[in-house]
Amino acid sequence: MIQHHSNPGTMIGRGKLGLPFLWFSFLSGDVVVSLVANLFYFSHHTGQIISPYLSGFYLLAVWAFYLLDHSLDAKKELVKSKRGEFYKQFQIPINISITMSGILSILCFFFWVRSVGFDAAFPIFFWGIIFILGVVLAEILKLSFPKEIFISLVYVGAILAPFPIRFSDPLIFVFFLHVNANVFYTYLLDAKTDALQGRSTITNRIGLNWTKKIFWMQLILGEMILIHCLVFQKISLPNFFVWFTIYLYLLVLDFFPLSQGAKKSLAEWSYCPLLLVFLF
Repeated sequence: MIQHHSNPGTMIGRGKLGLPFLWFSFLSGDVVVSLVANLFYFSHHTGQIISPYLSGFYLLAVWAFYLLDHSLDAKKELVKSKRGEFYKQFQIPINISITMSGILSILCFFFWVRSVGFDAAFPIFFWGIIFILGVVLAEILKLSFPKEIFISLVYVGAILAPFPIRFSDPLIFVFFLHVNANVFYTYLLDAKTDALQGRSTITNRIGLNWTKKIFWMQLILGEMILIHCLVFQKISLPNFFVWFTIYLYLLVLDFFPLSQGAKKSLAEWSYCPLLLVFLF
């Protein structure tokens, strides 16, 4: 059960991982790192250099969104949590960061669209509209669905949008499976916390056992697809190596005796091996 602490600063600094790592995780730095790894990998995979303006838009927009999402979660908490107390303690600088990141991301996107034209930017517009419509409709119609599943779909589509990648490329499905597996792993780690906070999640709907089974099935299916593609020469050995590594990383992570927060953050870091493709 989550313990209550009278001093958030003292509470935050007691983690075994240390204050800098906790702050980095609370501020979604690990999410930004995984985003960088994904963008650089698909840039290398497709041979298309991603514009600095577009990179800035992605990084700033995703960071602002996660800060805003965590900030809203902190205000709705029924039971105190370390991250929630952190966001309440540093509410003003976090709000400033959200505002500045949001403005800068819009400026970056504007300059990128002006340089490439609307036709090239349309796929990203499309995923942006899908995301906004999904959130608005869910709010208006009071739909109860796990927002992370929807966000993971938009995330995969938005990441791939600026790259000339074919739907027949098996790495699209491999990437999608891993993102979803990561989402389900987060549900597993947050099961007790979500129950205390009264959040609607996949775990509440299908149960902890089925959530874990689906998590494992996605990872095993992804590895089987990778092996199949390697045997029939549908992907190169370097691509097989980096993707098999991140799947294996997520598989074995759960067996390590680490805290819930550490595992969640390290799950995001699982995309870092994608950068190894630059060594080949």
